[in-house]
Amino acid sequence: MVNIKPMEHIHSADRHQIAMNSLDDLIEQDNAVRFVDAFVNQLDLSQLSFKTKTIKAEGRPSYNSKIFLKRYFMATSMAYAAAAD
Repeated sequence: MVNIKPMEHIHSADRHQIAMNSLDDLIEQDNAVRFVDAFVNQLDLSQLSFKTKTIKAEGRPSYNSKIFLKRYFMATSMAYAAAAD
């Protein structure tokens, strides 16, 4: 008679992987990026002469212009802060 044991679960080694956090949790409450994000989200870009242009009907849609404006404001403010040091 053959003695068959039930199969055990495989236990892997702890790989010390980081836990997934939301980006909102990683940014401090008083960080300038929060101000820029809130400020640009309140803007009506059509009144500021921002225009979007669709080049092709197929493919991915273009990026939101507010993303580029946020990046511009952050890069500019960081450059001024670095120049002041």
